[in-house]
Formats: sequence, C-alpha cells, structure tokens
Amino acid sequence: MQVKDILKKLIGHNNIILKARGNYAIRDSLKLLNPENIEKKILVQDQGGWLRYLDYPPKYGYIVEKIKTDDGVIKISELEELSRQADAIIYENPAGYFASQPLKQIYETCRKNGCKVILDITGSIGRIDNPGRYADVIICSFGEGKAVNLGHGGLISINDEFSFSSVMQEDFDYSYANALIEKLSELKERQKNLHEISKKIKNELKDFKVLKADYDGINVIVAFDSQDEKEKIIRYCDKNSLGYTLCPRYIRVMRDAVSIEVKRIS
Repeated sequence: MQVKDILKKLIGHNNIILKARGNYAIRDSLKLLNPENIEKKILVQDQGGWLRYLDYPPKYGYIVEKIKTDDGVIKISELEELSRQADAIIYENPAGYFASQPLKQIYETCRKNGCKVILDITGSIGRIDNPGRYADVIICSFGEGKAVNLGHGGLISINDEFSFSSVMQEDFDYSYANALIEKLSELKERQKNLHEISKKIKNELKDFKVLKADYDGINVIVAFDSQDEKEKIIRYCDKNSLGYTLCPRYIRVMRDAVSIEVKRIS
C-alpha cells in the first residue's frame, strides 16, 4: 500500500499533500484558506500551541487573536463568542502534547459560526480514529521527537469541500517514503507505549500538581509553587532519564511548571 493510502485511512481525508516540513504544512494551510492574502481573523490558543501559529498568520493576511484556554484546552464558551467574528482557527491536539481537546465540540461550534478549522494532529495521529471528521484542514509534522518520529516531513490534508490550489506544491523527499510507511506501521504501538509511560509518570507524581492528569496526552506537565517542589520534580526526571523543559512556555503552558517530554522517547 502506498504511503498516501495509509494516511488517508488514518486521517479520513481523501486529499493529502506531503511536505518537507511540518511548518510548511502550517504555512500552506493558511494560504489555502486565504489565497488572496486579504485581511482575515484567525484564532489561536493562548498557550499549548506551536510558535508558528503566532508568527506565520500575519505574513498571509491574518490578524491573530488569542483565545483564552484552560492550560491550553480550548473553552467552548470562549470559542462560541469569538468564532462568530473569526474566519479560521488553528489549534493543536493534544494541547502542548499533554491535554486532549474537545474536538467534536470545537468543530461543531466553528462550523455553525462559519469559522474554518485547521487541526494539528502531530501529537495525536494514530491515537484518534478519523480525525478528519473534526476539521476542514489537517496538518501534521513527522519531525524528530514527534509521534511519527521520521525526522523529515509532514502533511496537509483537506476535506472534500476544498481543493488544493496551484501554490500547494509537494516538496516531500520520497526517498523517505519506505521509512515513513514503516513508522506508520509502528504508530499505534508507539502511541500506546508513550501513553503508558505517561500514565506511569502521572501515578508516580500523584502527590504533585499534575496538570490535566485525567486527559489523554503524551507529555506530563507538573506545576510547582516553590523552588523545593521544582527541584523534586527535576530530580525525578534526572533519576528516570526523562527529558524536560521549564515553563512558562507558549508551546506548553504559561505558568510555573516542568514539562516532562515523554514524546522524545524513541
């Protein structure tokens, strides 16, 4: 089976273009929804997203408005109001790789209000069946440390309401195609293993403030209120050879916390 056929079954969109980088997929999704490069409004998460959500849209005619979230998880009450005045939303599931989003509610709310949905499934591909049901446009990265940890490429897919314009050029290096097929064949098992590791960490750190502990996600983010708590969490990471980053950080959460980067485990 060819790589695109596998991806079509995995995502639920019939139209897919492979890109050299996930960031190029983000760029092209913005071009797709605004080919005339006229002024439009796009909603982005106020945390738990990707940096390119902030700096790419203004290059392609968009005014960026941050939507208030609950540690990256989109609030439907906020979305209901803001999506009435917005042309599109771009967001990540899971938020910050750690907290699952209410995909169906987000899509239904935006669709009702005429707001197009760009969904980034870099952290959840292979975890959710047919994510294309919940988005007009799907984007994904296959970079190092991602769910599909190929180290090259990404994709953009669209539902049947759209067609790719001439500016949507495929620049994926097909010498990686067989390796990508192999990564996709291992994806369900990789996602299962990463989530089992995540659950184990959450259980071992249950006496700390684990954010969204009952949400589906790969990373584990643990908030701290003191230097002592911070050091204990870091010692745990060091003892267990777990990579981590410190927050506040837009691509994770905007509060004092340690993000345990389970997604880096190969």
